[in-house]
Amino acid sequence: MSGVDRSADRRQRFAARVRRTPGYLAVKDGVLPRLRGNTALTDLVWRVFTPAHGLGEARRMFRSDGLDVPDADRLPVIAFTVLGADDAGVDRALRAITELRRDTAAFRAVLVVDRPVLARVRDHGIVADHVIGEADWYGDADAYAEYVGRRLVSVVQGFRVWHLAHLGPGGQVSATDEQLIRAIRGAMSSSGAAAPDDSPSGAHP
Repeated sequence: MSGVDRSADRRQRFAARVRRTPGYLAVKDGVLPRLRGNTALTDLVWRVFTPAHGLGEARRMFRSDGLDVPDADRLPVIAFTVLGADDAGVDRALRAITELRRDTAAFRAVLVVDRPVLARVRDHGIVADHVIGEADWYGDADAYAEYVGRRLVSVVQGFRVWHLAHLGPGGQVSATDEQLIRAIRGAMSSSGAAAPDDSPSGAHP
């Protein structure tokens, strides 16, 4: 287990102890609503109290390059995987994710890759996460599948991922995933969450 994974595990255990503390529900119901508007406390509040997780209320803040919308650091997080792809497949994945972000302006992206392309991913304003490629794995196939599973769990927990989309080696977003992602903006608006500006000045070509 990496240092990052151990740290996340310690925070999870601490949060579990807090939930068992007497008076937890009173604090959760009385104090938490007043803290939600404070972005500096958002990460701590979500880790300890874990209230219902809705669209537009991402549990962990991180930089959102290329998203010029209000409260971009609180948009839901979509993680994409593109494993076993060649350079062309990675490029297709980056184009697809970039186009979806430009068209919807309604999510933050994390891309999990197994190639040394982290700088290229970050140049697109997308957070990059890396797993060892299957060709570089020294062990049996079952152990590799278990390793990838653990790493994806770490990504989901660490970034508080709202949806995980597997692009496959071709780098294409499935029709089902694209339909869901394009519906985020409308769902945020109807739920009262902080959605991007609908005015013409807030439109993105």
